[in-house]
Amino acid sequence: MAARDKTVLETLDPGLRAAAYSMRLLGITSLAIICIGLITAWAGLLGKVRWAWLVLLIIVGLWAFPVLVLPILQGRIVVTWKQWLSLAIREPGEARIWTESFFIFLLMVVALILPVRALFHIKERGDE
Repeated sequence: MAARDKTVLETLDPGLRAAAYSMRLLGITSLAIICIGLITAWAGLLGKVRWAWLVLLIIVGLWAFPVLVLPILQGRIVVTWKQWLSLAIREPGEARIWTESFFIFLLMVVALILPVRALFHIKERGDE
């Protein structure tokens, strides 16, 4: 941590200081999981090994979904979809953070679906 960060943390009460420290650890852990996923994708999917897809499925299902999307589905955001998107576009804040999280998760799901046909040798109906 930088010296400036430490001085700011010292001004907080102990509960907020512990929460900030926990968020820091969660961020570092999330970056580690993302790096593991990228390394797995590069090494495994280029070699067309099926276990690489399974590792990515586990990362998307057991890490990305609960962290990025589950809070949205649990109703922590209590506005309509139209209001939510309007707030996310107009101003920074919680609505924009949750919107970015949703689109990051959506991108992960698309990246998980794209290699399915090549990895599992699924043929189109006309290919016999």
